[in-house]
Amino acid sequence: MKKLVIATALLGFAFHANATSVIFDDFNIDHGPLSLGKYDMQTTKDAAAQDGSILGGERDIRLHIVTSSGVSSDALAEAGANPMASQLSWSNASGAVSWVEMVYDGTTNAHDTKGPYSTTEGLADNIDKDGLGATDLSTFTDFFFNITSNDAANNFDYYFSLYDTMGGSAIFTGSNMGSVGQVLLGFENFAGVDFTKISAISWGFIGDGDAIDIRIDSWGVVPEPSIMAMFGTGLLMFGAMGYRRKEKGESLLKPNALQ
Repeated sequence: MKKLVIATALLGFAFHANATSVIFDDFNIDHGPLSLGKYDMQTTKDAAAQDGSILGGERDIRLHIVTSSGVSSDALAEAGANPMASQLSWSNASGAVSWVEMVYDGTTNAHDTKGPYSTTEGLADNIDKDGLGATDLSTFTDFFFNITSNDAANNFDYYFSLYDTMGGSAIFTGSNMGSVGQVLLGFENFAGVDFTKISAISWGFIGDGDAIDIRIDSWGVVPEPSIMAMFGTGLLMFGAMGYRRKEKGESLLKPNALQ
C-alpha cells in the first residue's frame, strides 16, 4: 500500500454546458431521507433512487452510524430538489461518527454497497460487478465531485472504488480538510483498472467525530482539456491526502511531480 499526497489548487471555475464533462448524478432524484438517532433500533439504513439521469439508472445508498452521540437525530443523508436544491445532504451531530456509501451498478440489485466502510462493519456485499456492462470512460481523465457547502468546516474522509469487466478493481481514499469547491481525482490513481470496461463504481465518505454538515451537488467525469482551461482562474489549496490500493496484484503508481 503506497501513500499518495495531492495538493490540488482549483477555484473559480464551473462545468458549463458547452464543456464535455459528464454528470453521473446531480442528486435531483430523492431516495427518501435516511435518518438515524437514539430512538432507532438499527444502526444502518438503505435506500435506492431510480432514474434515467443517474449512472446505470439507479443510486443505491447506505447510511450507517459507527458511534452515536445519543441525540434524536445523530445522522441524516437525503437528496432531492427540495429543500436542498438538487443536492446530496449529509450531516451528523458532534460526537457521532457516520458514513455514507453509494453504489452505481445498474438496477439488478437494490440497496447494495461495497467499500472499506461496509467491509469494516461486516455489512452485505452484493454489488453487481458487471452491472454497468463495459462503460467506456477512456476519453476522460478525472472524476469530480462538487462540495457546495461545509457548514461545520470540519474534515471528512472519502473513497472511490472502481471495477471493470475483466475482474480488475482499485480503491482511492482521500481527506477533505474542511474545504468547499471542486474535488478532482485523476484516473492515474486507479492503476490496474481498464477504463474502457468500467462495470461498477462505489464511493462514500465518513466523519471523524466532529459535527458534519455538507452538501454535494453532483459528481461525474471530466476530460483533460476542460481541466487545463480551468487553471489560471484562481487558486485554492485543496488539501487531499490519500492512498490508492489495487485489490488484485501489485502495480506501480504513475510518475507524479507531487509525490
